[in-house]
Amino acid sequence: MISGEALRRLFNIHKGEEKPVGLLVSYSFVMGIAYAFLFTISTTLFLNDFKVGMIPYAYMAGGVLSYLVWVLYAFFEKRAGFPLRLKTGTLFLLITLSALVFGYLFTASKVFAFLLFVWVNVFLFINGVGFWGIASKLFNLQQGKRLFGLVGSGEIFAKAISFLSVPVLVKYTPAKNLLYVCIAGLLLCHLLMTRIIAHFRDKLEVKKTVGTAGEGEKGKGFLEILKNRYLLYMFILAMLPLFAAYFVDFIFLDQTKLQFKNAKLVSTFLGYFFGFMAVSEFVLKTFISGRLITRY
Repeated sequence: MISGEALRRLFNIHKGEEKPVGLLVSYSFVMGIAYAFLFTISTTLFLNDFKVGMIPYAYMAGGVLSYLVWVLYAFFEKRAGFPLRLKTGTLFLLITLSALVFGYLFTASKVFAFLLFVWVNVFLFINGVGFWGIASKLFNLQQGKRLFGLVGSGEIFAKAISFLSVPVLVKYTPAKNLLYVCIAGLLLCHLLMTRIIAHFRDKLEVKKTVGTAGEGEKGKGFLEILKNRYLLYMFILAMLPLFAAYFVDFIFLDQTKLQFKNAKLVSTFLGYFFGFMAVSEFVLKTFISGRLITRY
């Protein structure tokens, strides 16, 4: 049986880091399960119910919705502490996705299929802000360089298992029923988030500080910021990969719908494709990235 010391050496964990690493890996694992089933099944339902021409509209709707969620988050950021925002975020995901899932399961409405596909963006935003916000507060810079790859690997490992399980599960149940797994995962995420906050509330609490700027000084607007050439180049550099990603994603979904004619075949293909991608990512993040970043 492998000892605790051997495990710490294997995963490059120092003494005293076991609890935060364990809780964050557990949280990311469960969130990975929820995401994998949500992404696979929502994409399957969307491709099954809509023509390819609707994909750009879904992208635009997802962008607008993500922006609105960001505005809402920024509003609460000024009025609520970080722990409260964390619990509210996971609860918001649980309630909204439960409503969309049960709405689709009981009505089979295309509206719910569209919203489920779009809501993946909201899921990613809230999960990313919450999870990595916690990690950045629990670990310092040196710990982060060493551990961020590891704590994020729980999600990747869960995705690999979940994606690869879809082709097996759809042999015994309709693809849409796998959305129940997503809801169960989100419920567990909320419970784990509550436990994380209870253990590390002192580190997660954010104290408001008084700004040093003069009363007449206002924050710079977006256009004013872009007058800085360095920031402008960084903005362009960040935008270009996104354009490429959306074009590639559109082509991928177009060909998927063309090649596979029903929900079972689509979900099976997506499960295998993204499952093998997740396996590769898990190996890189768990055993390679942390050590490389620490060394270089």
